[in-house]
Amino acid sequence: MPNLSTYFQKPQNRLAIAIAVVCISPLNFASAAHTERGSAIGQDAITPPSTDSSAQGLNERAMALQSQGRLETALPMMREALDVARKTLGENNRDTLRIMSNLANLMRELDMLDEALEISAQALRLKTETLGETHEDTLVSLNGYGAILMSMG
Repeated sequence: MPNLSTYFQKPQNRLAIAIAVVCISPLNFASAAHTERGSAIGQDAITPPSTDSSAQGLNERAMALQSQGRLETALPMMREALDVARKTLGENNRDTLRIMSNLANLMRELDMLDEALEISAQALRLKTETLGETHEDTLVSLNGYGAILMSMG
């Protein structure tokens, strides 16, 4: 498997990544998505999940707004959640990385694809460095990155 931290940055590899995302077993993604939501599986991160309620609270409220279709209202709240998480938890914390991925997904839904791709790439790179290329959280981020690429056409 190529080194994802450099591989996904090359424009010529975008199609290959999108195809790989589509071809990965749905069962793997179901398991990875379950882990992304904070199950006990995969709690081997360098930095443990946070109990910081301010970043998590903002993230949860923004995600609730997103699920209600209130995307424009959710965006500044999600950005603030990421800022708070970076300041209080650090860049490589799992919660910070999850919020980063959530922000990229929200931006994809808002058709802010260039910025979504940049944030998703950063989250994928940091998860790859922190957790490894085959960790469930990394695979979920790869899926999100591929979804943005597919949205870009």
